[in-house]
This record gives sequence, structure tokens and C-alpha cells, in this order.
Amino acid sequence: MSLSGYGDGYCGPEAKGLVFSNLAFEANITLLQGDYAGIWFRSDRSQGTRYLFFMDSKGDYGVDTDENDVTNPLREGSRPAAFRLGHQTNLLAIVAIGTTIALYVNHQFLASITDTSYQQGQIGVSAQGVNGGFDSIFSDVRVWKL
Repeated sequence: MSLSGYGDGYCGPEAKGLVFSNLAFEANITLLQGDYAGIWFRSDRSQGTRYLFFMDSKGDYGVDTDENDVTNPLREGSRPAAFRLGHQTNLLAIVAIGTTIALYVNHQFLASITDTSYQQGQIGVSAQGVNGGFDSIFSDVRVWKL
């Protein structure tokens, strides 16, 4: 699947009953143009809430909570050694069990955070071009209920 456009874009399930609490979620992401691309999880559209695990074009990463377009950074990091720069594909993954969220890039553990903001919700992918267009490819997107 490909996301392209201006500003930001996302893709998620249309099935309202497809809700995850404890989960593992991963996607291969190729950021061709733009500033950020990532995966979101425990999203509730009716409440306007979600977690977002993203990478930027420099290889930095972050995890935010998002509530009605108000972003709260939970964790940020500089380019991990496992990250591939340029238009190369990177596998972003999370494992969320209860209040603990583990972050991975290309099968390498990055960090673990504890947060009580959201306990369940839907999943999806996201891309953003802050100062222009974006173009990202998402492949082998997989989720497991734990």
C-alpha cells in the first residue's frame, strides 16, 4: 500500500469492531518523500486518541500520544544503528501489553515505555509531509492479538 499527498495521511481499518488491546504490530516502511512515516495503534476515532510510533527522514524516531490533534511526546531517540537511511525499507514494530510498550526497528529492540493513556483501539499506518508532499510505501503489515 502507498500513501502520498500533502500534509498528512493515514490508513486504518473500516471495521469498527476490529479493536486490539494487547498486541504486536509491525510494518515495513519506505519513506520516499516527506518528513515522517509510522504505525499507530490503540486508536479510538470517536475519542480522537491514539499512539503513534514513527521515524523521520533522518532516522530519528519517536512515540507520541495524540488526543484531538494535541501531541504529547513519550519517547524520542536519535538514529539507531539498525536504521537504514535513504529510501530504504525499515521494519517498525511495537509490542503493547498492558501499560508497557516495547519498540523495535529492523528486529532490534530500541526502548520500552510505560504509559496508561490508552488501553485498546484500532491500528493503522501514517505518513506526513510537514512542509510539502509525502510518499511512503507500507508492506507486510501484520498484527497479532496477544
